[in-house]
Amino acid sequence: MGENPVMCGLFMLKDIEAWEYMGNDVWRLDFSKYKNFSGYQYSSRTKTNQTGNVGLIYSYEDDHIYGHLVKSQEELLNDGDFFTSDVFAKDQITQETFHYLYFKWHEHPRALGNLCFVSGSYGVVNLRNCNMHDVSIVGFGYNAITSIDSTTIKNCSVDLIGGSILIGYGKWIRFGNGIEVNVSNGPRFNVLVDSCMISRTYDTATTIQGSRKKIESPGNIHFTNNIIIHCRQGFEWYMNAVGSDPEYNDCSFQHNTMLLCGDNMFNIPSTMNDCCFLCQDIAFRHIEISDNICVGGNYLCTYQHYNLLHDNIVYLYPKMFLLHQKHGELGTIYPKSESDVLAYKDIVHDDSRIFYVEKGAMLENYGYKTYMEQIEKRLRHIVDFLRYYK
Repeated sequence: MGENPVMCGLFMLKDIEAWEYMGNDVWRLDFSKYKNFSGYQYSSRTKTNQTGNVGLIYSYEDDHIYGHLVKSQEELLNDGDFFTSDVFAKDQITQETFHYLYFKWHEHPRALGNLCFVSGSYGVVNLRNCNMHDVSIVGFGYNAITSIDSTTIKNCSVDLIGGSILIGYGKWIRFGNGIEVNVSNGPRFNVLVDSCMISRTYDTATTIQGSRKKIESPGNIHFTNNIIIHCRQGFEWYMNAVGSDPEYNDCSFQHNTMLLCGDNMFNIPSTMNDCCFLCQDIAFRHIEISDNICVGGNYLCTYQHYNLLHDNIVYLYPKMFLLHQKHGELGTIYPKSESDVLAYKDIVHDDSRIFYVEKGAMLENYGYKTYMEQIEKRLRHIVDFLRYYK
């Protein structure tokens, strides 16, 4: 038994002298100069080359993410900020759209070594009637795994995912989920995601989601025994359908451990959507969410209703919320005292065990250091592979 097989979307800067100085501590890379890079890249013949639709920059030397992508060159204000394009309309994308990357740094970026870039691409798409196990998926600017049906995903790992611009959306927006069951393009049944490790995703680690006029109710979809660490959300769910009223039939998120959800390490401004559980359903629909451990992240953000979460164990750090209602009279509930927790439980009927702890506590008890060491080992293997092709 050796290393897990790896699907890797990273590409690496081979020539650290390739940066051009643009003034005002801004440096530029030309992605059309393929000889300066190794690793995954689109073919130069592709009409909408999105290699340069970068979601994040990764420094292997210090295991650091530069993830603050800005909307214009004028917004390159702080070290680590980067810019690729302000174009997002599909009919306006050309070979030149993502030609350059602009990076703010106080000295020549050669000092950062052979930086890796996450390109605008998917990892695994359209798994049907599959058993996928013991595979590492790393460094894709879109979703890691999406459009799954009748499939089991077990003992896999996902890391450094998302942050690229979503082409064709109505506004400039970034995206990037870990393992996504998308119900927009047809029925989804019989999916099991079990014993996976999902880390550092721009958006949610796991999700059941979709938006279209008519959605068929998904069934027998379960996320269980997974480790989720440094993702913007742990689990997100919604089905926004105008012409139908779907339900989650025998769907669940159970027995998972979530560490530091909300802090995806992308250096982006925090929002109330950064939490363990994010429900975007406008109507109430029941889904089983129980027996999970949540450490160091806001708990539940929902629309105008609150969901029947129960039997979770929740460790909240200072200034983190139990509940944030986007619409509705409850607003935001922070557990400043035991009476606040009791009031929350009385309103929401959530019997989860909720603890208020000092920041930094509990992480070691749930293997934070061990998990991060596993991530670092996996990335060392991947980057060594890229360097072999320098």
